[in-house]
Amino acid sequence: MHSHVWLTVISFNSMVAFLPVAAVMLVAKPAFWPHALSIFAGILAGFVNLQGGENQLTVLIMIAFPFFLGFSQTEKAWRWALLTGVWVPLSELVRAGITDQGRLSFESASIVLVMGFPILGTYAGVLLRRLAQKQIPALPSDTDKN
Repeated sequence: MHSHVWLTVISFNSMVAFLPVAAVMLVAKPAFWPHALSIFAGILAGFVNLQGGENQLTVLIMIAFPFFLGFSQTEKAWRWALLTGVWVPLSELVRAGITDQGRLSFESASIVLVMGFPILGTYAGVLLRRLAQKQIPALPSDTDKN
């Protein structure tokens, strides 16, 4: 089988295998959902990156998912950038191991720079959340009605 076919099979099946693992983890600990979503988005970005062609979809995934996660959970937001962004460089390492007989090119090594996209997305979400909280007045609680 050609090395690119193996690469596709491995990367696609990694995404498929993650779903039941995530399901079991979510049953045991429902608060794990943002972590699971971030990891899945990262694996998806790595898969899309390996398919070659244009990188716009990879970049969109690496900005959008961390953006929404950063907006929804601002505490320790760096997690969303890390959990999403690490998969594209890892996919490049797998590609180098399967197709280039273990040699990394400068282009493959520079893929680490793509970590800037999930960082940008995450902290844009955090910033938007903080701006939104300043704009929305606090809602009255039930105890204020008495």
